[in-house]
Amino acid sequence: MRATVFLVLLMTCFTSTQANAQAKPDYYLLMAMSSYKCAHVQGASQADGGTISQWQCRDQKQLDPPKSFQWEKISIGGEYFMLRAKHSGKCAQVNAASKEDGAPVTQWDCQRNRSHFHWKQVLAENKAGDRYYYIVNRVSDKCMHVLGGKNDDGALITQWACVNQPNVKWMVIGRGRID
Repeated sequence: MRATVFLVLLMTCFTSTQANAQAKPDYYLLMAMSSYKCAHVQGASQADGGTISQWQCRDQKQLDPPKSFQWEKISIGGEYFMLRAKHSGKCAQVNAASKEDGAPVTQWDCQRNRSHFHWKQVLAENKAGDRYYYIVNRVSDKCMHVLGGKNDDGALITQWACVNQPNVKWMVIGRGRID
């Protein structure tokens, strides 16, 4: 009887802990080194193909920045993950699985089995204690970047060769670490 009660309590604790861990994913802000602005889904769009651009990060110290700025890292095994927007539940992807420089990065229904939804993070540099990363797409082996190195709100996020330039490097800000 005691063993049964203990087993039931143990299973309840394990299930409860597992449910709590799944209920509270970590969300991150992706801040461009070149502009100190964050990747977000423009206009908080809910649509497939919603544009991802940069915008003023607002107050990063807020406990809950706008949901269209928050990204969840979903592991797909190994070093790759998907980036899911908190507000829409859609994932960052390279349009049409393009391998071309300048191809737009947009949101779309998450597709785990499609490699143009897969990203990895590669350390680009440590600068004054801040770690910057290349965010590399699996299908193209190109990096997420701010088009033209612009500093304007609304500048598009596209893919480009992973060159040593500030508009191709990102700081990942959030609870826990993405690496």
